[in-house]
Amino acid sequence: RAEATARAEAEAARREGQEQVRVLEGECERLRRHVDELSGTAEAAQAADKERDRAAAKASELSAECSRLEADAAALRGEVAAAERR
Repeated sequence: RAEATARAEAEAARREGQEQVRVLEGECERLRRHVDELSGTAEAAQAADKERDRAAAKASELSAECSRLEADAAALRGEVAAAERR
């Protein structure tokens, strides 16, 4: 009788252990998916940073070009004014 009780307790402990393993495996899978999502988010953030840097460089280029065009326009206005005085 004690042997049967011990076997029943061992079986119950085994089943409980298996259930805990299933729960932990499920939790591990959930965490893996979360890590994958975070990795994707980090990659997207890096891509956005690169795009922002490219846009800032382009804006700087355009600003310099605008300054050159404004200088050219000022020079032309000076030439026109000089021509009108003649």
